Amino acid sequence: MKKKFIFIVTLLVALISMQCKTTQNKATFDERFNSDEFDVLILNEKNVQDHELTFVIQAKENRISGQSSCNTYGVSYENNEGKLELGFIIATKMYCDDKMELENEFLKAVGEVKKFKYSNQGEKLSLYNEEEKKIIELSKKKENE
Repeated sequence: MKKKFIFIVTLLVALISMQCKTTQNKATFDERFNSDEFDVLILNEKNVQDHELTFVIQAKENRISGQSSCNTYGVSYENNEGKLELGFIIATKMYCDDKMELENEFLKAVGEVKKFKYSNQGEKLSLYNEEEKKIIELSKKKENE
């Protein structure tokens, strides 16, 4: 009976420890990217850093927003063990000559984001679709920009 009790207690401790690690992994994304603003460098393998594309992570609200060339956008997200589940993207609807094609491509890509990887101590963030193809590459904005 005593061995059975010790086994059950050990199993409970192991399960609680696993739960804490899962919570820790989710918190890492939220802590690393709390209200950070990024510039979009690459969109579908094209250099777009000269365009007004931004990506702002508001981790406390589980929200992503930014500038999509002509308009602003926003979307809620959930981070489930390194996989992102995005909600419905909302955006303003102004028309801007010569910017709408890029904007539509960007918003479509944001809607396809499923995974992320960061590098350079959180200075770079890569976003991937379901097939694990990199569709967006971001660079953290510097403090003085």
